[in-house]
Amino acid sequence: MNKKYISFILIILIIVENAFTQSIITKTYNVDKAITYWTREKMLNAKPLHLPNKEFKFKNKAISSGEKDNFFTIASDPIISESKVNAPFLVEIKPESDDNTPLAVGILFFTLSNEDLQCTASVITTENGNSGITAAHCLYYEGNYTENLMFCPGYNNGTESFLGKIAIANTKIPDTWINSDDDDYAGLKFDFNGSLQRQAGSFSGV
Repeated sequence: MNKKYISFILIILIIVENAFTQSIITKTYNVDKAITYWTREKMLNAKPLHLPNKEFKFKNKAISSGEKDNFFTIASDPIISESKVNAPFLVEIKPESDDNTPLAVGILFFTLSNEDLQCTASVITTENGNSGITAAHCLYYEGNYTENLMFCPGYNNGTESFLGKIAIANTKIPDTWINSDDDDYAGLKFDFNGSLQRQAGSFSGV
């Protein structure tokens, strides 16, 4: 596993340990449109979305279990149980790509202001098997929601894994990010027939 993925694992740990909010903004997406939009050429040319001169902030405050459950719920399915919210994380890798890239980590492709962009996202162990996490700025940036969201697990330099392209059905973003650029994390619900975490592996609390 290379340094890029090790760094992303550490970021996930920080996000989950700070995942709390009193209000969540939910957005639903057109899954067919996203899959049709992303051709191989567009994926190759998509640029990483960076936040220039931005400081990542997580608010420190006492929280209740209800607040945790409020964020880590997508379409009435918990992303992660309360008992695991503050646990250390590891990667359960089922199949891997040829270069040992874990399929639980992949690229989230999206559009913003007619530009093709990308961020990193990951699959998280859940009861529904189809939930993930990414940075909130990949879903809402400078007053605009991103569109045409599509996750490609194990994507590496133009090569898709056997899992191909997976649309995002809906997302949940803390209103603290939308209103004040605090709490840069967000939940994803994958539009996948079956359990993505069984096919790709997932990040799981221990």
